Amino acid sequence: MICALLVVLFVYAAASKLFFFRGFTNQMLNQPLPRPLSLMLVWLLPAAELSTAALLFFSRTRSAGLWASLGLMTLFTGYVALVLSRAFNRVPCSCGGIFSRLSWPGHLAFNLVTLVFTGLAIRFHSTQKRRSSIKDIFKFFGQGRGSRKPVE
Repeated sequence: MICALLVVLFVYAAASKLFFFRGFTNQMLNQPLPRPLSLMLVWLLPAAELSTAALLFFSRTRSAGLWASLGLMTLFTGYVALVLSRAFNRVPCSCGGIFSRLSWPGHLAFNLVTLVFTGLAIRFHSTQKRRSSIKDIFKFFGQGRGSRKPVE
């Protein structure tokens, strides 16, 4: 369930950036970042968000997707924390869609909750994977015992 919500979150975030690309580019260029970095992030952020959503979508790559989600949300949360600590002299919001209505403390709260749920999903996913691996080991050795013929 958490993975599905993360997929929706990242697809929505990337889509809002790409559908309103000119506005997103202007907002990124207005950030307190060096211009070359802002221009790189204009393409890198939506690509990272869509890639993360794709990784989360498939069970085979879900673990990598959860870790990518944790990384992206950690970066976004760090940026919001810097904004709230007044580390920048000016800070225009580069959030689109429904997120543009959130205050900076609201962004921080949303991101922290998302980080906690992502961490829980990583823990649950790794526990499920470990249980599955242990069951496979027992199955492997369990099948081998009953199929042997006694030595005559």
